[in-house]
Amino acid sequence: MPAQIFFGAGCLDQLGTAPLPGSKALVVIGGTSVRRLGYLDRVQSLLKRQGVESVVFDKVQPNPVVEHVMEAAALAKETGCDFVVGLGGGSSMDSAKSIAVMAANPGTYWDYIQGGSGLGLEIPNQPLPTMSIVDPELMLSVPPKLTAYQGFDALFHAVEGYMAKVASPMSDMFALQAIEYIAKYLPRAVDDGQDLEARAYVALANTYSGFVETISCCTSEHSIEHALSAYHPSLPHGAGLIMISWAYHEAYAPSCPERYARVAAAMGMEPSVDGFLNGLNKLKEACGVDKLKMSDFGITPDLFEEYAGTAFSTMGGLFELDRCKFTTADVVSILEKSYS
Repeated sequence: MPAQIFFGAGCLDQLGTAPLPGSKALVVIGGTSVRRLGYLDRVQSLLKRQGVESVVFDKVQPNPVVEHVMEAAALAKETGCDFVVGLGGGSSMDSAKSIAVMAANPGTYWDYIQGGSGLGLEIPNQPLPTMSIVDPELMLSVPPKLTAYQGFDALFHAVEGYMAKVASPMSDMFALQAIEYIAKYLPRAVDDGQDLEARAYVALANTYSGFVETISCCTSEHSIEHALSAYHPSLPHGAGLIMISWAYHEAYAPSCPERYARVAAAMGMEPSVDGFLNGLNKLKEACGVDKLKMSDFGITPDLFEEYAGTAFSTMGGLFELDRCKFTTADVVSILEKSYS
């Protein structure tokens, strides 16, 4: 879904002057912070400055559910919204894109899902028009723990995209730059949420990681984590990735050690597999997420076989993009090594 991107501190104000793709917006949010901090009022005011009405959908969860996609799409249709604004974190953004699809198309969202139980149908109609505003000033209020989780998610988007079989020189360029920025600036953003320079570089790294997702793809690390979050909806996606990352990449690294060496160098570490793994641990410690435990989120070893099976059955396509061939037993082993 191509989108116009506005980037930089204060760029939210451009919503009040930039050409908009419609005359009535569905604003998609989750939680309470965007209301409490005045961001929702600000967005609606900027839209109104251009004569654009808005309707709010505010039910998005940290791990979004298909029922809310369909409910919001129905709301958009009923109220005549012709474009969607995602306001908030990754959950709101992902939901907004899904809602934009279903507000313009028949059936249910699962009809168009390629993996798992989805029907894999082609999307017949173009989604509603979208635009993207990445303003680090709006991120100053994100608490340290969530800053770390989101930053590591962006890191693994870039690392996985660099390790995937479909990586290209273009995706490699964005991936290595994103990795460098996250290693340098994420600890600063976690330590001092008001550090606007650090926030901006982490936001830029996140944006670049999004480009990597489009040009390349995730690997099976995301398949494994999404299985965990599917069984444990309270598990933040970034936290799940952090917990499985060391064991996952230790297992993956023999398939492309030279690529891990280049990633290690981008992180400011010795260019080797060990350099990457040590850099990963160093970054976890610097961001205060090195003590995360699966047991804290209700994950139990007796379900490891089931988690592994779900990773293959719902997102098996990502395993096909790995440079190595993981089996169900390999995934169980990764989970066992990650458990504490």
